[in-house]
Amino acid sequence: SVGNHFQTDVSWNTTKGIQHNGNISSLISIFNHEEFIINFLQSDIKIENDLWTLNESNEISIIGSNIRFSEFDISNNEQKFKLDGWIADNPASTLSIQFENFNISGIDHFIQSGNVNLGGFIHGTASLSNVYDKPLFSSNLTLDKLSLNNQLFGSGKLLASWKHLEQKISVLGQISSPAGQYTSVSGFYFPYQQENALDVKLKFI
Repeated sequence: SVGNHFQTDVSWNTTKGIQHNGNISSLISIFNHEEFIINFLQSDIKIENDLWTLNESNEISIIGSNIRFSEFDISNNEQKFKLDGWIADNPASTLSIQFENFNISGIDHFIQSGNVNLGGFIHGTASLSNVYDKPLFSSNLTLDKLSLNNQLFGSGKLLASWKHLEQKISVLGQISSPAGQYTSVSGFYFPYQQENALDVKLKFI
């Protein structure tokens, strides 16, 4: 530690449940007890067999309960997950979540259901605001090569929004197969349920 700047290095290796390991290095600048900045340096996280790398130009600014993400990019080959914006007291402040070639097969680990095997890629943007009161979440995503339990449905659009009172995410979309068949997608995802967290219906049109 030199003055109000110091570097941290954290490494871990977990073999129980979802296997993951990583090494995260960061430079922390402290200005006072409520204001500091975190810059992550060369950092890698491996989840199962996927190695994710954190962009070194990232910055997280924390001022009291307000958190600003800037150029916070995590990538795995052509997959990218990016955070940019604010989590703040101001309800109008928004955190943007961007997906690029994001493989949704990894979501299986978090659904907690042995009956669901998702596949495919998502592209697009989601937004999160008013986190400290009544969170608002919405997304407009493009699906590519969507499959469920090894059955290919195709590509299309997916809209999602957070239902605060029910503590669930509403999902609505439409998928078209290479043969020109359309499938509507509707249902809910319950992130706080340990079992049966995904309740989605597929209807052939």
